[in-house]
Amino acid sequence: TADGSSTLAAVEAEYNELITWLMKKTQHLEHLQQTKSLPLDYSEYSSFKREFDGKLPSVEKLRKLVETQSMISITADSWREIESLWNKLEAQLRYWLWLLDASLPGDLGQVGEWLGRAEALILSDDIPSAMNEET
Repeated sequence: TADGSSTLAAVEAEYNELITWLMKKTQHLEHLQQTKSLPLDYSEYSSFKREFDGKLPSVEKLRKLVETQSMISITADSWREIESLWNKLEAQLRYWLWLLDASLPGDLGQVGEWLGRAEALILSDDIPSAMNEET
């Protein structure tokens, strides 16, 4: 039907826009990390984070289409690419926030660095599975 194809076209357009945005942003932050030039300016981080959060509805919409095996969807490989880039960008943002927290003056910076390391450990896959089952 005409409605189905226009909806498919809309999903494809949303996917293409999201994947392009994710690739651009992950590459940009990767470059800033490699050159040690991430801005230590909270307002720049906050602006980037708002833009990231604004993409969440698109990510959730595509996830639901894949999970429900809708007739109008994207391939599992396409979804894995989105998910991988999204997770990478999320980790890059956490690193940036950790740098900002660690750059706070005095004891606050030390606390920020410690909390960042603790969060990284919690989110890492290095925690033994036995510990996960008991907690």
